[in-house]
Amino acid sequence: METFLDETPSDGDDDSCDSYDLECERLEELRIKAINRDIDKNVLYWIDVIAELNFPGCVILPVVLHSNILDVEESNHRIKMLKARLKGHRERHQASLPKIVYGTKDKVPVVALHEDDGLDELRHEILKISSIDNVCKASAFKHHFKTLSPMVLSVKDAVSVFRSRNFKVVRFGELFFEVSKRPPVVDNFSKELVRDALSFLSSTGELLYFGDQVTCCANPLHLKKFVILDPKWLCVAIASILSRKKIKNVRDQEQGFSCFEHDTTCFDSLYIKDFEAIRIWEDSRRVRDQNNLISDPDSDELFYFLKEVCEHCGILIPITIGEASCYLVPRLTAEPTIDSPWTFKTKSRNQKTIICHSWLIREILPVTFMDEVVAIVVKQLVAIAEQGPTDSRIKGFNLGTFVHQVLCYKTSLYAKIVELVPGHDGTEVFSNITELYVVLAQSDSPRCIGVHEMRDTDYKLIICGKGFVGNNAEKIWKLGYGEIRKAIDEVVAKFTKVRVLREVACPDCLLTLSPANVSSWSEDHVMLHGDEVVVCSNPNNVHRVNSQLLRGEFFSYPYDDDCSTATGYSAVSSISHFTSMTSYTYDTYDRAPSRGIPDILPSVVLVGLWDTKSSLVRSLGSGFIADKSRGLILTAGHIFYDLKSEEGIGKPFFGIKGATAVVGIYDEKSRIATFKYTADIIVHDLEKADACILGLKSKFESPVAAHGCRLPFPQKLMFGPIKMKAEGLQRLTMTDKIELEEPVRVIGYNQEGEGLERKGENVDHSPCYERGSVIKHMNSSFIEKTCEMENNNKILFSPQLEIVIKCPTKSGHSGGPCVNDKGQVIGIVGRADAFEPDRCYLAPSTLLYRLLKKAQGSTRGETRVRFNSKA
Repeated sequence: METFLDETPSDGDDDSCDSYDLECERLEELRIKAINRDIDKNVLYWIDVIAELNFPGCVILPVVLHSNILDVEESNHRIKMLKARLKGHRERHQASLPKIVYGTKDKVPVVALHEDDGLDELRHEILKISSIDNVCKASAFKHHFKTLSPMVLSVKDAVSVFRSRNFKVVRFGELFFEVSKRPPVVDNFSKELVRDALSFLSSTGELLYFGDQVTCCANPLHLKKFVILDPKWLCVAIASILSRKKIKNVRDQEQGFSCFEHDTTCFDSLYIKDFEAIRIWEDSRRVRDQNNLISDPDSDELFYFLKEVCEHCGILIPITIGEASCYLVPRLTAEPTIDSPWTFKTKSRNQKTIICHSWLIREILPVTFMDEVVAIVVKQLVAIAEQGPTDSRIKGFNLGTFVHQVLCYKTSLYAKIVELVPGHDGTEVFSNITELYVVLAQSDSPRCIGVHEMRDTDYKLIICGKGFVGNNAEKIWKLGYGEIRKAIDEVVAKFTKVRVLREVACPDCLLTLSPANVSSWSEDHVMLHGDEVVVCSNPNNVHRVNSQLLRGEFFSYPYDDDCSTATGYSAVSSISHFTSMTSYTYDTYDRAPSRGIPDILPSVVLVGLWDTKSSLVRSLGSGFIADKSRGLILTAGHIFYDLKSEEGIGKPFFGIKGATAVVGIYDEKSRIATFKYTADIIVHDLEKADACILGLKSKFESPVAAHGCRLPFPQKLMFGPIKMKAEGLQRLTMTDKIELEEPVRVIGYNQEGEGLERKGENVDHSPCYERGSVIKHMNSSFIEKTCEMENNNKILFSPQLEIVIKCPTKSGHSGGPCVNDKGQVIGIVGRADAFEPDRCYLAPSTLLYRLLKKAQGSTRGETRVRFNSKA
């Protein structure tokens, strides 16, 4: 077989070759970014840490760990990238970084990861760097090795005395007293000369003395009172207070003592209290023994010194909450890439939104920057948790606002806040959930938003809030997002010198695109738009967004209504993330409709779920006759299915054995609807629309009204199949011509109770209607499918098309038709908004028509069977 390696591709292969080259370039770019990110995380980060701790006279020798997976050429290429990255880092930091040295001939030492290759070379390079031989060019300390002054020698002798007595730490006063016993021959012997000698010995690694170093400690009273003679002892002491097990043991001994008034167990892993650190050190044998050696056993000065050391080194970040003094413990764990609790997507795409603000920072940030951000966020979250529950209790629930979960990582923080509120009738409890996410990201991070204008060295601090979007996302802003954003803004202003670009991301893009491709506006641009909408510049889907949502401006209602007013589907449901283009209510008709309500009522039906075993009508709603020749009724799916379960759509009739659907027809003489038929569920498409179609199957001998909520079983039925033409049913037609601001009417059977009747006590057989207008079309069918939206093949209710109307609806209107001026159906009621009582969502006629066609095809030639009343 011959191969033609030198053969030139034909013209027809040009496109494939070009696409192949582009893909290779893209993969190479990703590879380089990944390597640079690894260098930043494992090398540059720790160089910055050393620089901020201000160790005078230190040098850094980079070392490369080599894996056998890489060949020599690739290893050399990565070493060049490391040196280029280090050079650029030094240029950006100017002279603030420690000296970086390399090995012989300016090479970086390479050590095999799983073998001993390279260890001898590394030892050789370290010896050359630490050589005192002035001839050795590689020596980094040759200018450090000079004749020690008499003062330094005297201090070294005093240190040796204390070390011989097993001192790991000593008071400065005791050390000075020991030196003064045999003072050196110097001019003006004083404590300052001793401190200078200790600072010199500290720079050489002989001991640790912090002296008069610039510190971030709020009150450094003890920092220069002690000298650490054994740095390893200090490491052991600090490690002891970072042990989760020891912190838990101390808290168990305190028998539930908390510096917070209410339950804050979700914060337990984030902080250590002032007295807890002291208690752990008191229980530590190594620390306790040293405390007994240097002072009165009852003295706490050594413990306070250790706390100040932790603050000085940035190990513990102090946070003051009320009168409680706490410390934020280090976050060494990176956020998981697969099992992270945060996602920019949501399964309830038409009910929730994401608000996102960011700060684009184009300057060098200190290592402790994210620590300060996390500290201020945790402080705000604890303030929310401190509000605690209210006095009300319903069904064993404490009402109020709770911080349910807090997770801290190295560069990010996630929190879940839950508000429990009572329902309208005071017997139910509903939850408003808001998720908060704060992250410090660079352009190559999968969490970074809108990376196209970012440079490799830029940082973007991002805060996101996800939750219900009702009333311009009022719950997101009130459940912590607004206050936390202001607090973070103060931290950014504190740590940055140049003007930071503040941005606001598009909520629609966040829910439909990958984070890197999200469009955004400058915050100034959003603030200047007032009540106007802002236009998203996404080239694939130019759309408008309500600027009030982005600014946190919401309406105040005459009553505080935290839960849904309608439908029985989900009282915690809220409006879509696709923000409204109008903020007013159009609820008046300029002229009388061409088709009045009396003409429409015979086509509007009362539907219910009839539990034949208990003779109860358990779920009620409305519907309309869509096909009179086949007896097909269009109604809401949540009347017969559980759509709220995270396990997917529930079983028909909620899994109740022997249950069926009953249909009531309006009678013009009595002006009520009485139950006349039983029906089966023919088809549904609940993953796309809250709608299903019922097929009439049996007819009662005479219409019957429920007594309270009871409908006795069995009922006498007509024999044989229903002759639809003889029933005189009247259908409604549907239309897909729907315009914004178009006046509409919702017709149905209110089951919330009227007059003296309470909700749930009786079946209301009297129809009613409400007027409103169309304010929005929502379409989420174009949303990108990402791995974040996978649900293990579970079928979940996730409507793709919906119509939003301004119209007050009631429980029982679910499934009822919403008609235009001509009496044509534009959709059926699906659910009401959780926070705006006069806002509700329709399953649109376009989806209903497809469902009807499917049902009509399945009922052709089908013989109706008699409902078995003896079952």
